[in-house]
Amino acid sequence: MLAVIHPAQPKDTPALVQSITRTCAHYAARIPDLPDVAGGLAEAIAKHLVWVAERAITRLILRPHAQMPENLSLYAHLGWRETGRSGNTIQMEKILPV
Repeated sequence: MLAVIHPAQPKDTPALVQSITRTCAHYAARIPDLPDVAGGLAEAIAKHLVWVAERAITRLILRPHAQMPENLSLYAHLGWRETGRSGNTIQMEKILPV
């Protein structure tokens, strides 16, 4: 199945900010240099840098913080593999079945 991917629209901002913020909320207290994970999202959407998938896609990329060991372990357990590092960011990839 082909993915239907399109640039996020300004109307998508609140839901995306809420989802991203909730996902990382438990790390905010223990990672002092964790950036505002949803900061700049509205501007990125306005510049068409954020994309939304409406259907299943075949490849996903995550960039979790290196000090999120629980998430890193979970991602590895779920089939994600590390593909790179830059500072406190680890890039992970997962290929999904077609």
